[in-house]
Amino acid sequence: MTEVKPFHGEDSATENPQDFIKAFNRAMRECTTITTEYKKIEALEDYMVSGSAAEEWYNGLSTECQLSWDKLQYAFNQRWLPIQRAAKTMKDYERELLELTLAEEDIGTIKTKSRVQAWMHIIWAEGVLALAKLVKVEQSAVLIWQVKEKLPEMVWDLLDEEYANWEMFTGAVKGLSMGKLKEGKAKLERQRKDEEVMEKRVQASITDLSGRMQCMNPTEPPPRNTQPTSLTTPTSTGSHFAIQQQPCQRVYNQFEPVTEVQKNTLCNIINTLEHHPPTAVGCQAHQAQVTVAHATQREHTC
Repeated sequence: MTEVKPFHGEDSATENPQDFIKAFNRAMRECTTITTEYKKIEALEDYMVSGSAAEEWYNGLSTECQLSWDKLQYAFNQRWLPIQRAAKTMKDYERELLELTLAEEDIGTIKTKSRVQAWMHIIWAEGVLALAKLVKVEQSAVLIWQVKEKLPEMVWDLLDEEYANWEMFTGAVKGLSMGKLKEGKAKLERQRKDEEVMEKRVQASITDLSGRMQCMNPTEPPPRNTQPTSLTTPTSTGSHFAIQQQPCQRVYNQFEPVTEVQKNTLCNIINTLEHHPPTAVGCQAHQAQVTVAHATQREHTC
């Protein structure tokens, strides 16, 4: 039998008067002992919470309402007017359609919807199709490209360039091979890891080259967080000691962030060099440049 919770009749976020009267009607239809309107009206009193606004209303019913269920229900709806739901506009649904995105991390995952487990890209496709129908564009290609361009790359690559309507577009998304989707996701993850490794290597190379350039260019100020060190050693001159000061040596932190000044300096040095084509003659000319650079570096550091 349908469960009917006692009715208070007071403003409450957990109680809806219209839901109560519907549940009460269902319960009375299921109850075989309630065969007349009078018994139904009489049974309603048992669902009014004692001392509540609902009980006060019931006790004040007119004689007509006590004999006719239709008149009683009309009086009930006049006392607790149905709340009109805030209706969404076409623009609201269009905004929801454009904002409903399929996240890359959702690819290959399962979610329960309406007590059914389904792949996330299928749930997304059904959701955008429902919104397209509310916007009344499901029979056309309107807004498809705006939604399609926000799809993850692994999904985009498996779809056609254009679709005539939303049924075809969402049908194509739902028909995608899970094997290809997972393969594309794994490929993107590998690419990202490779890019992170390459970025770290480039950063380390720039830091190392920057330190070398600092040694070759003593007029440039030392990088941040470096501490010049000087070594002093006593030398004996007769009975007196003289302090012999060694040249300043800079200490570089291999993991210190590269400054914009250092980056610009490196770019300027690279731009001053002559660039050679990837041919045998070009390789020889490049090797000659390297030899000259090494010789110049030894002259500055010796």
